[in-house]
Amino acid sequence: MLDKQNQEERIDHLDALLGQFIAQTNTSFIRTERHLQDLSKEVNNLKAEMKDFKDEMRDFKASSDHDRKEMNKKWGALANKMGTLVEDIVAPAIPPAVANFFNSDVVDLFLNSERKSKSLNLQAEFDAVAATETHVFIFEVKSRPRIQDPAITLDVVKSSANFIPNTASSSMCRYWLHCDSPRPF
Repeated sequence: MLDKQNQEERIDHLDALLGQFIAQTNTSFIRTERHLQDLSKEVNNLKAEMKDFKDEMRDFKASSDHDRKEMNKKWGALANKMGTLVEDIVAPAIPPAVANFFNSDVVDLFLNSERKSKSLNLQAEFDAVAATETHVFIFEVKSRPRIQDPAITLDVVKSSANFIPNTASSSMCRYWLHCDSPRPF
């Protein structure tokens, strides 16, 4: 058996080892706790950044939608201004439509016509004017019609005899057209 001094040395040694183990475990716990706190801060920062990113993307999408709608409006305005809607879509359909519905042939077709009456000091613009031997057809074309457009067109038709020669003996017909598309021009 071990003598008393040997037992005390072994107990002291085990006591020292246990103290070192406790100190190292405590240090490890503190280090782990610190890492967990750092990780928690990083996760919270990441959450905040993701929220900011989502907000920025929502704002970007809203801005993109607004910009796209504005660009579509500008393209529509440009198409109206340049008359491509009249020239490319409406004008080719006028002679067959007049022939089909009025049994008359178009003898004159004017597109995007600007007329002036010097004697009355007036001017007017017509998207399309088609004349047969007995009728004159005035076409107003809008890609984005407004409520007041038909009334304005009626006023133009009433005063059109001042701008279109040789219409005194012709019947005046007014046509107001608009193109409506599920997607704006």
